[in-house]
Amino acid sequence: MEGSIPLSEKAKRDLAEKIFYRLRGLEFIAQGMKWAGIGASIGFLLGNGIFFAQTGEINPLTITLLGGMIAFFAIGFLVTKVSIFQKEKAIKKEVEEENLRDFALSKKVESVAIALKENPPDLKRMTFPELIEAEGLKPVRIEEFPQEKLEAEFSGLMRGIWDFLVFGGEIFGEIKGGSTPDLVETHTLMICQDEKGDSLRLVCPNFSVYLANYLRKLIKEFGIGSYCQKAFNQLFWEGEDSLRGIYLKSDPQRIYDFLVTRLELPLSQRPSISIKGVEIRKGIMDVFLIGCEGREDLPVIPIDSLREIQYLLEEKLEKSLPPVLSLPSGKEVS
Repeated sequence: MEGSIPLSEKAKRDLAEKIFYRLRGLEFIAQGMKWAGIGASIGFLLGNGIFFAQTGEINPLTITLLGGMIAFFAIGFLVTKVSIFQKEKAIKKEVEEENLRDFALSKKVESVAIALKENPPDLKRMTFPELIEAEGLKPVRIEEFPQEKLEAEFSGLMRGIWDFLVFGGEIFGEIKGGSTPDLVETHTLMICQDEKGDSLRLVCPNFSVYLANYLRKLIKEFGIGSYCQKAFNQLFWEGEDSLRGIYLKSDPQRIYDFLVTRLELPLSQRPSISIKGVEIRKGIMDVFLIGCEGREDLPVIPIDSLREIQYLLEEKLEKSLPPVLSLPSGKEVS
């Protein structure tokens, strides 16, 4: 059955690496045997040629030694090559079995993606036990913090022997580049005033950014280029039926932008805000759900849906997965 499942990019990479690292010693021996045999043959032929030129006779001892050494090196070369072939066959079988397990796990992930498509989650549902509600907040200041995309060039020299036993090398040069702000995937910070006149800092993380971070953790767990990576991408990221695709249909950025347009009004006339979130420390909260006077509540971080998908994945895959979310506060949510 393994042969019917093409190797994933991860499996191809694993195969090449395992063959190289496990067999390079035997390949070195085989090549040594081959060239030693060739060298010995040339040496004995030259020696016997000189002897024949001087005496007009062929030295039988030279022929015997030559034949023995050629036989020794030839047999050693063949034995080593057979060992390499057998080990390479075993490695291929090992990688094919791992590839098959990866494929089987990816089908379980795909079943979760199908369930998500057939029963889209309610991203507004918030039952996380540590959630705190706050109402009647008035926005005072709103700031956005874009993600930075770094692009750079390296110029310089590399020297040394790389990837061979314990030898390394050195790199000399400089990196030139710059960062470009992503004006779409931004985090939002709001300073608000509650009904008592106290200030409250609301941290509204960008869900796409944190979902991408979670996806990277999963991919690291299951391997870049694996069948599981493709399945996780379809579940969380790609297409309108993915979790991100569903989320983008109710992006809270519309609320943030609306509130910005009302900051010129007197404080009493600005729309009231209601939120559900987790307190980082006194006066600072990570926001999971935000509502605005006259507008529907929208999810900032759909924590319940994330946790439900994680539980379903853990049940299907029969293993624990990384926490679903790392918040700006450093708090892990699982």
